[in-house]
Amino acid sequence: MFYFREWEVAASNLNYLLGINPLQMSYIPGHGERRVTRTIHEVYNGDYLLEMPNGYMPGGPNNFPRQIYNFNAKAYNGSSIDWETNEQALNYNSPLTFLVALLSESNSAPDVLITSYEDGQAINLNGPQLDWTYLDADDADVQAAYQVQASSNGWETVDVDSGELAGASSSYTLDGLADGDWSIRVRLKDNRGAWSEWTYRSLIIDTIAPTLNVVLDKETLWPANNRLVKVTATVETGEELSQVKLLSITPSVAVDSYESMVQEADFGTFDTDGAGNVTEASVTVTVPHDQSRNK
Repeated sequence: MFYFREWEVAASNLNYLLGINPLQMSYIPGHGERRVTRTIHEVYNGDYLLEMPNGYMPGGPNNFPRQIYNFNAKAYNGSSIDWETNEQALNYNSPLTFLVALLSESNSAPDVLITSYEDGQAINLNGPQLDWTYLDADDADVQAAYQVQASSNGWETVDVDSGELAGASSSYTLDGLADGDWSIRVRLKDNRGAWSEWTYRSLIIDTIAPTLNVVLDKETLWPANNRLVKVTATVETGEELSQVKLLSITPSVAVDSYESMVQEADFGTFDTDGAGNVTEASVTVTVPHDQSRNK
């Protein structure tokens, strides 16, 4: 298994050979506009070829032992008789073969699976925690970095950006998101430098409790004849509610046989919206005391 830093070093070595060097010249025939065309080779030199076959690499700049150049990295002579700098040999080209094979090895980009929240879910948190799972077809690869972003305007702009964070963490908390619609995305990088595609999750952040008004069709029960009277409560709210429950019916004074006085009431009023915000409301039904002295 190779880690990303090792791949960077290997890639920089090949880039040097292909032209990112002080001479700005490719030392590999057949590759690059400005490149080595001839090296010392008994067979090919004898064939009087104008250019060597592709892929042969000479020894390259070498200021030893004659010290004829002022700058070692430019100590190269492209002559077909300069064995010190322009001879190609097996011990030069076998590492080149390994280097190219190493960098040519296929590396599947990882995938990311967001495991927290459903897409489009309403929540009552301004700091949601995004959790994910790292997936990779290459069994030896591991998560090396991650990045999380959030936008409140459909990605016209990015409001929150974690930047590239090193490590194998599987969660990130987005602090300070305002109420509203948010689109969040995460991507992961493996240890060989391949990034996954962005994976998205949309959330609705709502931390404001809903309004609730309960209206009774009867607020006063009269006459006090000890008979059951049906009281209907109408619940009014400006939001779509996910749950409304009757919490309790409580007498203001101690009475006997309370259970017999309240029947067919669906107890257990609170109001819950889609994000889980809760509001309670109460109303009063008055039963006046019979002021007559009748038994």
